[in-house]
Amino acid sequence: MSRWERFWFSPVSVSTLAVLRIVFGVVMLAWAAALAPNALRFFSSSGVLPHHPASGTRWGLLAWFGSDTAVVGVMVLLFVSAALLIVGYRTRIAAVAAWVALISLTRRDPFVFNSGDALLRNIALFLALAPSGEALSLDRWRRDRAGFWGFPARAPWAMRLIQIQVSMVYLFTVWAKARGDRWFAGTAVSESLRVHDLVRFPIPDALTNSVLLANLLTYGTLVVELSLAIFIWNRRWRPWVIAAGIALHGFIELTFALGFFSTVMIASYVAFVPEDAMEGFLGRIRTRMRRSRFATIKRIAEAGDASSTIPWPAPAAQRAV
Repeated sequence: MSRWERFWFSPVSVSTLAVLRIVFGVVMLAWAAALAPNALRFFSSSGVLPHHPASGTRWGLLAWFGSDTAVVGVMVLLFVSAALLIVGYRTRIAAVAAWVALISLTRRDPFVFNSGDALLRNIALFLALAPSGEALSLDRWRRDRAGFWGFPARAPWAMRLIQIQVSMVYLFTVWAKARGDRWFAGTAVSESLRVHDLVRFPIPDALTNSVLLANLLTYGTLVVELSLAIFIWNRRWRPWVIAAGIALHGFIELTFALGFFSTVMIASYVAFVPEDAMEGFLGRIRTRMRRSRFATIKRIAEAGDASSTIPWPAPAAQRAV
């Protein structure tokens, strides 16, 4: 019980959470920019899906308001909330707004999205539950400019939900694949590479017809995904399985046209960066910002140098927690 309590509620630095908020804000902004040119084609009453799907939940703004103006309004809401998440202004409200916009779009036309988009939507909700505006944010700057570069300790239960979500994505992916025949036969990846409307460029027959390469890619994918589901929780193994995950999703991004799936999965690895390592990384970023030729950047980097109540870097006792 003490380990359970410590896992969910023992306070930790919010440094990793702050960087995760910024990263996902950038991904949301890019996601919205990629979707915007086709928004009316996908979600309006004159588009490819004139009516809200009858199956599944009808929760969402576009289920209640189906006009073109509503579609544009939801897209604007997504752009604004993503930008506010990046800078950390009214962070909790911005995260809720982003989640509402994302769920409204993904429920209105689920046929144009994949699991990466669903993960982006879910993490927006978890960021709303987390104290994600406690550091590196305009909220912190307005409240306590001297402590802008400080990372107070907070209960990590919302961050744990994000980590568990990522781990479960891989676990259930392996479970779903294990119930099929092609993954056990070692041919699944090779067959996917032959789907011409899915791949980014034609794959040479010498590669898709190679039994050895097909087996290596198929079974290797299962091993990497299962390792990410389990060993990402082990700090010693974590860098290796994350590196393997980046390689896997890099291959997927290079080969298959799957939207933001790989980008979202790689971005989600930020949640597993240990807080002490993240604070060290941010310390190096701050040092470089101090040498910047731009006055605004230097001013941000020097915030709290003389009067901050939370010294930089964090005390050893806080890093240990």
